[in-house]
Amino acid sequence: MGVKFGFKLNNSMVVGPDGGGGDVPSELKTEMNEVFNRKFGTSQIYDPDTWADTVNIMAPLPTKTATGAVVSVDDCAGGYPLVNLEASIVPQQAPGTPTPTNPLPISGVTSGTFTQTKKNLFNPQSTDTEWVNSNGSISNVQTAKSVRFNIEAGKSLALSNANASSGTNILLIAFFDSTNTMLSRNVAYSGEKFKVATAPTNTAFVIASFYTWSESSNQQLEFGSAATTYEAYSAQTATVLFGQTVYGGTWKADEGKVVDEYDSIYFDGSASVSRVLSSGGIYYCVLTESLGGVNGATVISDKFASTASVQAGNCYAGNGGAWLIAVLPDQTITTKEDATHWFVNNPSTFVYPIATPTEISVDAVNLTAQDGVNNIFSDTGDTSVTYYVDINAIMSQLEAQETSTP
Repeated sequence: MGVKFGFKLNNSMVVGPDGGGGDVPSELKTEMNEVFNRKFGTSQIYDPDTWADTVNIMAPLPTKTATGAVVSVDDCAGGYPLVNLEASIVPQQAPGTPTPTNPLPISGVTSGTFTQTKKNLFNPQSTDTEWVNSNGSISNVQTAKSVRFNIEAGKSLALSNANASSGTNILLIAFFDSTNTMLSRNVAYSGEKFKVATAPTNTAFVIASFYTWSESSNQQLEFGSAATTYEAYSAQTATVLFGQTVYGGTWKADEGKVVDEYDSIYFDGSASVSRVLSSGGIYYCVLTESLGGVNGATVISDKFASTASVQAGNCYAGNGGAWLIAVLPDQTITTKEDATHWFVNNPSTFVYPIATPTEISVDAVNLTAQDGVNNIFSDTGDTSVTYYVDINAIMSQLEAQETSTP
């Protein structure tokens, strides 16, 4: 027979994430233990043989870990710290194949920002005015207001607006892949108060916009397949300076460190090419023999293609990661003197993963969970976070489960 609970526990009754909770009458202890053990496992609940006449049912609060471009959860214990707060950092480069005549600059980051919002993701203080046209191009429209962030395929968003009477009051959700190609464009015209859209396969980021912001009211963007009751935008942000350019690695925000997994080298001919060798009739340059890179890993360049093969126009790490190899597009260059001179006229940047990552000490980020929905994300890359679970959410889950049990 199912057990039904006629009470709730406030988070304020929980002493802390490592212990505490509301007292449960001893006559309920056996049934409570059975229910909690079935739901969460014995490792999170006191053994009934050790319980006194009254017991604390949560010691400690259980935790969950969530990952994603935006972590969106609705069962956080409000007021408790967000721990193991991490964000990825990856080298950024415009789509295409770089060449000496078509260089594609590489960018890293010198700082990172974590943002934590409640349900509403649309910041009314945004200064962005992006509008996505039907052909996929992006314009800046003076009357518009927009937000942009990374999102995974399969996630649904609802954009809503209480005022739908104006003919220019248009709502838009557009999804793009990593090459900035529009995948879908979803528009709500005059008379429609909301628009729901799901990110298609290969989605990398989304742009959500109101065409005429001044004619909109109660603007809201939220995860889900339907627009819900308006909730004013509320956010915590934390920005940290890294003190140097980081091309790739992991930002361990609450630990106050960045694990830097990449390095860069700028080759402009001020130092001589180490040697020029040939393989299969193709000449290639060894720029340095002490790279300290990861053998066979992708090397990114602004003027060479990232392909690990001896082919004109390519670059890669070889010889156990010690050599930085670049194959000049001009295969008439066969000496290191001529190759060095080529780089004087074509200075090039190379970004590569290092065999031994380094740690950078930075300011720690301390964010606490809010009541209700929490959206957590970083501007550097995908996010991972561990949070304490709201005891009332647990009780609701148990009540629903037990009520449905015959």
